[in-house]
Amino acid sequence: MSSIPPPPQEPPQYYQQPQFQQPKKSNVGLIVAIVLGAGACLVVPIFAAILFPVFAQAKLSAKKSDALSNIKQSATSVLIYQADHDDLFPPNMGDSDSLKTSLDGYLNDYGSGWEILKTPTEGNPNLSGKNSVDIRNAQSTIMLYCIPKELSGKAVLAAADSSARAVNASSLNIEISGNTYRVPSE
Repeated sequence: MSSIPPPPQEPPQYYQQPQFQQPKKSNVGLIVAIVLGAGACLVVPIFAAILFPVFAQAKLSAKKSDALSNIKQSATSVLIYQADHDDLFPPNMGDSDSLKTSLDGYLNDYGSGWEILKTPTEGNPNLSGKNSVDIRNAQSTIMLYCIPKELSGKAVLAAADSSARAVNASSLNIEISGNTYRVPSE
């Protein structure tokens, strides 16, 4: 008898687990980073161009305020000196170093304010030894002044009534060179 060959056997089937597929890489993060980087490179210089002049002006304003405060304190020391000396101005108003020496006892805590932005405070020599009641228009007569270069064309002064203000340096120079020592009008 002839034997029938057995049917071919199929190879056994094994259970195959599905292969883990890595997610497709997205370039969105890279694109966002590039856009943000490019944006920062464009925006930062624009903001800097806008803000630097603002900061410079704020710095100049702070220097001006500091200078006004110092000249006002120096003027107050002259007033205290006058109170102790029968309302007389110091006899050496025209010499900055001698005037500072006369006022040392009155400058006490703010003696360093005599130099305003590294510029010595000057006095009106026309007031030397004068009685304060003899000064007409004390609010328009310069008592102390300072013209620091750092104030960009501005000067600070104290009038004989001890008020302090900032004025144009060129106007102040004209008043001083004309020996009038009047507060310039602005």
